[in-house]
Amino acid sequence: MRRVLIGFALALSLSASPLTAAGAAPPSSEPGKEHARLADVDSDRVDDVLERRLQKADRGSRHAVVVATDGSLSLAGAHRVAGSFPVSRRLGIIDGFAGRLTRGQIRRLASTPGVVRIDHDAVVRVTMDAARSDYGVVAAREAFGLTGAGVNVCILDTGVDPAHEQLDSKSIVWSDFVAGAATPYDDHGHGTHVASIAVGDGVGGPQASRFQGVAPEAGLWAGKVLDGQGSGSESGIVAGIQWCATDPAVDVISMSLGSAFPSDGSDALSLAANAAVADGKVVVVAAGNSGDGPDSIAAPGAAADAITVGAASEWSAAPGAENHSDGVYLAYFSSRGGETFAGDMKPDIVAPGVTIDAANANTGNGYIVHSGTSMATPFAAGSIALALQAAPAWSSDDVQTALEATAADLGPTGKDPDWGAGLIDVLALTAAAKGEVGETSFPAHVHVSGVVPDGVGWTYPFDVSAADLGVPIAASIVLDGECQFFFPGFGCLDSQWSPDLDAELLDPGGVRIAFSQCMDGEECGFGRQETLHAMPTVAGTYEIHVYAYLGAPNDGLGGGFELDLSTGPAGDGPPPPPPLPPPSMHVGDLDRSSISLSATRWRARATIRVHDGDHALLPGVVVRGRFGPNGAALTCTTATGGACTLTRDLKKTRASIVFTVLGLSKTSYVYVAASNHDPDGESNGTKITVTRP
Repeated sequence: MRRVLIGFALALSLSASPLTAAGAAPPSSEPGKEHARLADVDSDRVDDVLERRLQKADRGSRHAVVVATDGSLSLAGAHRVAGSFPVSRRLGIIDGFAGRLTRGQIRRLASTPGVVRIDHDAVVRVTMDAARSDYGVVAAREAFGLTGAGVNVCILDTGVDPAHEQLDSKSIVWSDFVAGAATPYDDHGHGTHVASIAVGDGVGGPQASRFQGVAPEAGLWAGKVLDGQGSGSESGIVAGIQWCATDPAVDVISMSLGSAFPSDGSDALSLAANAAVADGKVVVVAAGNSGDGPDSIAAPGAAADAITVGAASEWSAAPGAENHSDGVYLAYFSSRGGETFAGDMKPDIVAPGVTIDAANANTGNGYIVHSGTSMATPFAAGSIALALQAAPAWSSDDVQTALEATAADLGPTGKDPDWGAGLIDVLALTAAAKGEVGETSFPAHVHVSGVVPDGVGWTYPFDVSAADLGVPIAASIVLDGECQFFFPGFGCLDSQWSPDLDAELLDPGGVRIAFSQCMDGEECGFGRQETLHAMPTVAGTYEIHVYAYLGAPNDGLGGGFELDLSTGPAGDGPPPPPPLPPPSMHVGDLDRSSISLSATRWRARATIRVHDGDHALLPGVVVRGRFGPNGAALTCTTATGGACTLTRDLKKTRASIVFTVLGLSKTSYVYVAASNHDPDGESNGTKITVTRP
């Protein structure tokens, strides 16, 4: 029996312990990165998020806050200390109130005896909470009364904990392909987490409803195909697929697992998945966590007929919450398609898979945060269960067609190898199943294609209003170019992408609030994607800078990229328009001359005239050039007439020398060397030969 390493499509957050299973993405710890938190590090009784906003706010602007006291300070007393301010509600449980106060009023109250804490009045939503709300599950269930009832989901994983409050009401149909045990168990925990995301019933203790699964009344079939270390045999997993596929009661098969190496879809696991679809099942599989390199999707995610799921982040969880992830952005660890899947683009869809809070096995009622396409997959499977409840006659093809047609399209228009068809929209999917129309209100989104010239940078400005400070800023920047070491059958094997572009996010005051420098930074795969995300703290114009890394081996090489930017408002108004391209410049004339200096020496001269994109003469341009292949780089600056001259003195024993334009630079202009020309035909606008007089 050939044994393969089958790893979870799981990337762990800081709250989880690292796994040793092959294929698992590294933990997403981020030392040095500032997260917004509802903390008070300096003990001034003002939360740190609010503190940051106050530092940049206008003196007269008002802030929505919650004030907690020890009961010794009344509302009237607060008014006497701080002056008049509007109060939205009294909060007796904390002996406080909610109101809108100026910066000065907040400072005065914070220094008043009896005040315990002043927080910004954050938008807080229930917890699987944020993902359910953000991707339309809550709206779909409310609009159409869907719960997944009558639909059965078969999950192949490490097993399930039948005693956990999310699963203890289920009549679990069970089979153990590892040890042959007759009753359900989970000696690892991954399967329980996954199952609760898909079908957790939300019934139990005080937290249970917050972590309810997507399809709480769907039936659960559980096949244990992975052991306590998170690995399993290919044959065992194929047997598990067969078990699910041959049971006529099963509708959806969900697999959050994958082989250690990428696949082209011809392997046994992928073939088994395709066969299950042919048997009438909807097969949902994780894309994997091999990162941003092309053609990194493993088996059985490579199966042509399976629905392959990548991972993106949620956006509405409160700053400081365990599941806060500053979305919406594409997870850096999410595996990608490419030329291998040119005829059947993968992934098919992306779903929430960053900081997902769900059941912690063998704790009874505990919960834990994990990240990975493992989490995105059961979310999609549960969503499909809702759609099948609304449209029980739908085939797998019907489901996939509707899933892709209703997705929120991110990335280049249409299906692409990074985002697939886009973000899963559960409200739109279930509306289509009901023969109706609906749409989830995601944060405003804009897609921009950009190019970084060699040695310089590219800037994208955008505005954030005061009303949108509760919505994160998130940017996914996917680079053109190539892997430095690509091996057929194995994919990208070297963590070096060329060109090497980095990115930063600046607030209206020019302060860097997010930074991405892959491969060396956090949230990095092969360096093909740079990811920026942060909570805005002040209204105004923010900027994204993308620039070429100047060190070796990139040496300032620029290149193209695709930017997907997510900001407030949440679903209201059109996205901002793409920025106008920067003005360009080029060499519009390159002339030569020479003079004799003495019996033994002569001087070569090259005069460079610079034009803008409209062919007007452009002053103030720094021209870099060189005489000969090994000469020193020289510079001159174009005058009012758009021209400047560079010279080199030579011995008369040399009959000629070639002058080369190395570059042009001027603030906010882009040098387009391909447009260089010479109207008199002496040169190509970039190189000219100067001869001895």
